[in-house]
Amino acid sequence: MGIITLLLFMLLSNSLLKKVNKILKWIALGYYVALSAIFLFGDWYITNHFHLKNGPVPKEGFATHFDWISTFGYFYLIPMVIIVIYVSLRGVKNIYPKGLRVFLSIFIITVSFGMGYIALFCFVLIFYGFAP
Repeated sequence: MGIITLLLFMLLSNSLLKKVNKILKWIALGYYVALSAIFLFGDWYITNHFHLKNGPVPKEGFATHFDWISTFGYFYLIPMVIIVIYVSLRGVKNIYPKGLRVFLSIFIITVSFGMGYIALFCFVLIFYGFAP
């Protein structure tokens, strides 16, 4: 389930930036590929080092794993929220009257941050689960 989620991040950034600058698209894709490799290796290392799959697990094992997951959750979600806001605001810039454009811009930014906040909880649940 986790690897599928990471692939979805890559596909989402690629599809959102399809009609935008190609360099930006490749930078985002490279960022998520490198980030996924580092994240999965670190997750594997922490899981094996602290025996998270087959115990006994030291007290700092779950805390270290949670810190790793939540830190990388921010690394995944903050750029994705910025990409969503950037692409959405590009579509709003041609709307008239100006008051509607300002309202939609504020609405898009607010909803994007709210969705990013909820997505962080989902990210932690997918990769950390309900562990203590």
